[in-house]
Amino acid sequence: MMDLGIDPNYITFVSVLSACNRNELVNQGFKYYTCMVDLLGHAGCLDEAMQVIDAMPIHPDSSVWGSLLAACRKFRNMELSSKVAQNLFMIELHNFGNYVCIAWNVGRS
Repeated sequence: MMDLGIDPNYITFVSVLSACNRNELVNQGFKYYTCMVDLLGHAGCLDEAMQVIDAMPIHPDSSVWGSLLAACRKFRNMELSSKVAQNLFMIELHNFGNYVCIAWNVGRS
């Protein structure tokens, strides 16, 4: 679309996710959800990023939660950071990078 000079909008995004869902392209769908969560998170729209996660028709993976955890760190949102970390620890209990990130969040609050 961009090669043709057409800017994708929210309808484009929803259409791509719907196509991934209908065609059982889970890995591709995760990539787009993770990008959306990352985009919203880095813009400081943490509640909106959480809404995207809550609306996902598939269970979010560690890349989705990790992206939101990094954004919580950036914007010092300890309340959401704790919720995100709980979900992330259920998926990746032995990933010590997650523990470092949450400890860093606590230290900055």
